[in-house]
Amino acid sequence: MTRKGPNRLSQRLAGYGCGLGAVAASLCLPEKADGAVVWNGGIDVTSLAESEILNLQFVGGTQIVGQTSGCWGPGFNFEQDIICGGDEIEFDFFGNTCGGASYYILRDLGATGAMRWTAPDSSFDLASIDTNSYAWAPYIWYGTYVPDSGPVLVGLRMVDGSDSYYGWAELERGSLTINEAAFNNVAGDSFYPGQIPEPGSLVLLLAGAAGVSALRRRRAT
Repeated sequence: MTRKGPNRLSQRLAGYGCGLGAVAASLCLPEKADGAVVWNGGIDVTSLAESEILNLQFVGGTQIVGQTSGCWGPGFNFEQDIICGGDEIEFDFFGNTCGGASYYILRDLGATGAMRWTAPDSSFDLASIDTNSYAWAPYIWYGTYVPDSGPVLVGLRMVDGSDSYYGWAELERGSLTINEAAFNNVAGDSFYPGQIPEPGSLVLLLAGAAGVSALRRRRAT
C-alpha cells in the first residue's frame, strides 16, 4: 500500500481563506464528521500493479477506509487493467454485496455504460438521480477508460436494507489512486459531488489538534 501526505486538506483550507495551510499540512487528521458529512481527505492509496484491487469502505457511518486488497471485499472495489498492448488503461468497478450491504457507482448511459467520471456540478443531488443519462450500476467491467486528465470524481451509493447512503470519491488517472472520499451518514439525505464538512468545523479540528500537539511538547520538555 502506498500513502501520500494529506495534501488536499491544506488546499481546501486555503481555498476557504482560512490561512491555516501550514498547520493543516503538518497534521495527520484527514477524516472528519460534521453532522451528516463524513470525509477522509487523506486516503491516498495507489494500485501498484495491474489487477491490484483498491477497496473503499464506509464503516459504521462514521469512518471511511481505503486499502489495497488481493480480492474483492465488502465495499467499493476499483481495479486497473492494462489493455491494447499498454496503449490504454481501464478502471473496472465491482460492488461486492458481502457484509449485508450493496454498492453502486454512478453510470453514464451516454458513454457505453462507463463510470460517470466528470461528476455533475455541485447543484446535482446524488440522492435524486432523475434523468435518462445516469443510473446506479452494481458493476462496470471492461470499457471504462481513463479520462484524458484527472483527478476526477465519481458518485457512490451504498444500500443497506431499505436505506441508501450517498457519497463521492476522487480518483487519479495514470496509476489508479483513490485520493479522498466523503459520505452522508443520514439515509436518503441529499449529497453533492465534492461536498465536505463546513470550513468552520475543519478550522476547529485543526486548532484543537494543534493545541494537543503543543501540550504534548510542553510535557515532553
